[in-house]
Amino acid sequence: MEELGHRIEISSIPQKWSQNQWGSIIAAQIVVEESIETALVEDGYRPDAILAKRHQIRGFMFYPLGTFFSEQTYVGYVRSIDNLGTRESVPYKRVIQAIENYDLFIV
Repeated sequence: MEELGHRIEISSIPQKWSQNQWGSIIAAQIVVEESIETALVEDGYRPDAILAKRHQIRGFMFYPLGTFFSEQTYVGYVRSIDNLGTRESVPYKRVIQAIENYDLFIV
């Protein structure tokens, strides 16, 4: 959680978010990250490899354009995971696409 909070702090310098917005974004990112990590392990990827690449994985999940999305986007990812399942979520599909395109190596 501290890593995610620090990343938000660095990446959001031009944005002014309230403490509630920061908390909401971090909470949503934690749910998404844990769901995708679980799915990747179930898909056969090693937990230690996922941990080693967590920063890159987060980039594909949360900042594919190099900047943050809105709070509503991250909360929407959680709803999508809850309603459709992790593997149907946009962040999971981004990670899988990165693996398939050899932009992300998890071995």
